[in-house]
Amino acid sequence: MEREMIDLLKDQVRVKDGQIADLTIQNKSVVALNEKLTGAVVHHTEQIKTLLQLTGGRMEPDELSTRPGPLVNSSDTQSVNNGEPVGDHQVGSAAKLAA
Repeated sequence: MEREMIDLLKDQVRVKDGQIADLTIQNKSVVALNEKLTGAVVHHTEQIKTLLQLTGGRMEPDELSTRPGPLVNSSDTQSVNNGEPVGDHQVGSAAKLAA
């Protein structure tokens, strides 16, 4: 009877070890996904910050279309795309704006 109980407990320990291994793998996957999502949030935050800087903080399209004068000044545009021209204007990278 004691031997049967010991064998039963050993089997339960093996099952739990397998569950722990499976959960460890699942946890690593969740951590990797969380890191990717956090990176995406940081990237989108930087893009939003850049867009808000370029629009002067205006978020509604009608506010942008009725704003007098140019949408951005030349100093803003040069810092947005490393000074590379795009059309008649120069646009720069978000990394420089965030710095």
